[in-house]
Amino acid sequence: MKAVETKENSMPSAGTKQDEANLILRLYEIRRDEVFRKARTWFDTEFKPKSAQDILAVFGGGYAESEYLRMVLSYWEMVAALVNYGSIDADLLHATNVEHMRYFAKIEPFLAEIREAVGEDFLPELEKAVKTAPDFEQKLIGWRELNKSWTNTED
Repeated sequence: MKAVETKENSMPSAGTKQDEANLILRLYEIRRDEVFRKARTWFDTEFKPKSAQDILAVFGGGYAESEYLRMVLSYWEMVAALVNYGSIDADLLHATNVEHMRYFAKIEPFLAEIREAVGEDFLPELEKAVKTAPDFEQKLIGWRELNKSWTNTED
């Protein structure tokens, strides 16, 4: 499927609605993978960053320590790239998924510091896709509150 740019919209257009639906369903199937489910559960309930250093420590803690973090973030960075390059309509992503918002909400407060340490290419696609959601700033606030309750953190 080839993306097509138009004068009216510099964003490439998505494929057919059926192509997009099939891609969304395939992405959902991937989320059902047993190891990926464990990674997502860890990210939701055990990963409790309070600073950029906490996140960088997980990345630098060796392969086993960072596997789940890399798996979750690289998956959503890939999905976001599919949106940003026109394979999936952004509205369709936001209508069928919320996890990308929740995960970005956990990382976003530390994004500038992480990028300072590792480079500007850390999660640019995810950030761009999240910002296409209506009222994304308010949604991120709500997701941060939910994240706190799931990890039993006060701040």
